[in-house]
Amino acid sequence: MAATSVLASTPALEKQCEKVGLSDEWTKAMIAAHVDTLSKVSYAVSLPGTPATDTNIEDFAGKLRPGVALSLGDNAALKRLVFEAQTLCIAELRSSVQVGEDAPRKLPAAERALRIEQQAARLKGLPLAKGAWQCAHSLYDRFAHMRETEELRFVPPDECITRDQELAGSKAPKSVQLDASKSGLIVKDEEITNTMNITSDHELYLSFMRRALAMDLVGLAAPALM
Repeated sequence: MAATSVLASTPALEKQCEKVGLSDEWTKAMIAAHVDTLSKVSYAVSLPGTPATDTNIEDFAGKLRPGVALSLGDNAALKRLVFEAQTLCIAELRSSVQVGEDAPRKLPAAERALRIEQQAARLKGLPLAKGAWQCAHSLYDRFAHMRETEELRFVPPDECITRDQELAGSKAPKSVQLDASKSGLIVKDEEITNTMNITSDHELYLSFMRRALAMDLVGLAAPALM
């Protein structure tokens, strides 16, 4: 299943570990211990909102790689990783309360890139990385949200646009709304769906293919059924 949150994506964790400068050995040790998402990291050392102490960090590292001491650089990187994971966790919980759980989430960029690469390796011979075969990122987001909510909805062919059409399309306008408590204001993007004109059977065929590829990427349809 495609992770629809940065907190639930293993590629997002790997990218964040690289960003903070954590050694590959410690990153691999975390994933091997099934602490393979930022969400798990945020609870593995201390509870979100409770600063991790030096003892917490050392105990966690000792469980990951018994007998191996943390270098000064890896100690600092692990502290930063835990802090950022907990901050993201708290922010996402607050956001889900403010905008509602039904608000669609975007597929994390690292997760999307990895799955596109894996799909291209499976479906060799198709030019998936360019032109009419390249799906709009918003199409991945829509199907990933369906998978997460277990609520299948019809997506018409004229909404299955390419990535190039998405980049050239209109940007979502901003709107100001009351938060869930009705005591404050939040600014959010309004939902906007870019469409394309389908003027030939070939364009319709390509639209159906993009829809099938997007569903395959997030696990809503098996390749044999495409």
